[in-house]
Amino acid sequence: LTQSPARMREYVDAPRPAAFLCDELLPALHARYPLRDDASGRALMGASLGAVASLTAAWRRPGLFGRLLLKSGSFMVTEASFHGRDPLFAHIHGVIAAFRRNPGEVPPRIFVSCGLYEGLIDQNRAMVAFLREHGADVLFVEALDGHHWQNWRDQLRVGLAWVFPETAADGGQ
Repeated sequence: LTQSPARMREYVDAPRPAAFLCDELLPALHARYPLRDDASGRALMGASLGAVASLTAAWRRPGLFGRLLLKSGSFMVTEASFHGRDPLFAHIHGVIAAFRRNPGEVPPRIFVSCGLYEGLIDQNRAMVAFLREHGADVLFVEALDGHHWQNWRDQLRVGLAWVFPETAADGGQ
């Protein structure tokens, strides 16, 4: 993994990463492993900008992913949320605004987590409310934590058990 200087443009609603994921990686995985071939058997997961990338990939490919795990999403829901930040956050705001205007088919089962000590907590709360209003069954966890990998790691078990309850119930088999 690299720290590309253009990562905000590359992550958020970019056609190439989503096309690779959906048109190349997913078929290659299906060819090699005995995977389920239905949306409820597939999930996308991302943290920070990766949460926005996961949400937008699912939005742009409706019916392909039935589950999402969104951790500390950089959901620039309001213009005030990116005021004084990198100008590229305006791009993220535009993408989120477009999603909110026309969400289409929202994945039915979504896990969202965010640390209480993050500047993104209100944006995640707003996104959770929006997703619920549009029919998603959402578990939202507010952790006593910040915007970092340890927080996201600590929420992984709960998130996976939530989005795949049938697997959690049988011990992960």
